[in-house]
Amino acid sequence: MSDEETEALSINREKLTVEIRNFDELIRSVDDVDERVKLLWTSIYRNAVLDRSTTETLYTRLYMLAHADDVKHITECAPLMTKYLERMHKSNEQLLQLAEQILDATTADVKDQVDDIYDQMGFNK
Repeated sequence: MSDEETEALSINREKLTVEIRNFDELIRSVDDVDERVKLLWTSIYRNAVLDRSTTETLYTRLYMLAHADDVKHITECAPLMTKYLERMHKSNEQLLQLAEQILDATTADVKDQVDDIYDQMGFNK
């Protein structure tokens, strides 16, 4: 691995660390959710983001190798590139499912609060 690639990986890891820290802070600010659930959400996010990043790096390196040699591209690289793309897709799906879970958990609380306000005001939906 060249010095440029090593530096790029280091910068990428730093960005991921900041992203994960920001997500963790965001999740910790959510009220009325069990701390174990918050920890699970952070773990899911961290695993999906790191998996996607690692796979993207491997895909990029393989892509560059494939374009250097057409025979390798067909025989060796193409099947692996497909697997890497599938892995990135699964990571993206995990992140979307996590977002849905968080939205459901936080929206349910908001909906309950709105219902309480309507009840207090004497309005029935």
